[in-house]
Amino acid sequence: MNQLSVGVMLGFGAIMLIRTLWWRSRDDSADATHKRNAVPFRLVWMPLILVTFQATVLPSAAIWSRERAIQSSALLVAEIESFHQRRGHYPVSLQSLNPDVPTGIVGIERFHYEPNGESYNLFFVRPHIELDAKEVVMFNPRDEHRSASHELDILQYNGKQLDMRRGDWRRTQLTHPHWISIVFD
Repeated sequence: MNQLSVGVMLGFGAIMLIRTLWWRSRDDSADATHKRNAVPFRLVWMPLILVTFQATVLPSAAIWSRERAIQSSALLVAEIESFHQRRGHYPVSLQSLNPDVPTGIVGIERFHYEPNGESYNLFFVRPHIELDAKEVVMFNPRDEHRSASHELDILQYNGKQLDMRRGDWRRTQLTHPHWISIVFD
């Protein structure tokens, strides 16, 4: 189960627990039969509320968080392009202990940079709303996006063999130029 779903379920469960305790402390005069009849009602409605929440609110929240992270990356993209203008090539690496450009989203630790031919990929990885799936949201100024799900594939294969093993078939072009979403499951 991904972090977003777990967080939503725990939050909703905490709200329901607080609500139940508040109602019980407020309504001590209610008889036992009234309290007993509420359990089947909750057993039916609680899963329906959670499924409805997951189908309606989670996709909107996921889109919002992706858009915010893309907007937060604008500073880093500008710095990379400035480096290219000054030196005539893109950086070999931006690997560092501490990220200087925050993503602005809890659950997205940092932006990742990798050279890609005469260009580069800037991306972030986040949980997808589908269970056990991860989404790689990637920027490439030349639209030459490449990503692999396993590092050993990059080391052991090349050419068409590597292209077949990348596992990035679920690509979606985003509204921002040069950005795509790749879902790995």
